Amino acid sequence: MTITSDKSILYAADAVAAFIELADHTYLLQKRDNKEGVWYPDHWGLFGGAVEDNETPLDALYRELKEELNFEAANAKPVLEQNNDLTKIDAGSIYRKFYVVSMSMEQLNMLELHEGQEYGAFKAEQIFNELRVAPYDAFALFLWVYRKRISHK
Repeated sequence: MTITSDKSILYAADAVAAFIELADHTYLLQKRDNKEGVWYPDHWGLFGGAVEDNETPLDALYRELKEELNFEAANAKPVLEQNNDLTKIDAGSIYRKFYVVSMSMEQLNMLELHEGQEYGAFKAEQIFNELRVAPYDAFALFLWVYRKRISHK
């Protein structure tokens, strides 16, 4: 990530994101826009976004997938949550909830990208070793992919 003296505002908000798993064991990622106000511009990341007022996280996920891809998901399963206490930097406390969503190859072929530069399906090893991925999405996806190796001891 290139750090600049850019003074644009980055808004911290509760958010949702999807691990979109395809039948060929790849994950669908979005190449984020390269413009002011976008967290990790020009990085790959998960599809999702901010939770709006009076909206449940699951409703936000379904709305975001419809807005960004014209994809009507109905099978999202909550799997991880990151909680961030930003109070010491005057930005409140926020969460990012992650869901796993299955997508068929037929559904993949019907997608319409409405946000971001492009999308692509990648194997986990390629995501972790070759792509520049937003750190919070990379960490969460790593936890999901390698969940059977993680122990609480």
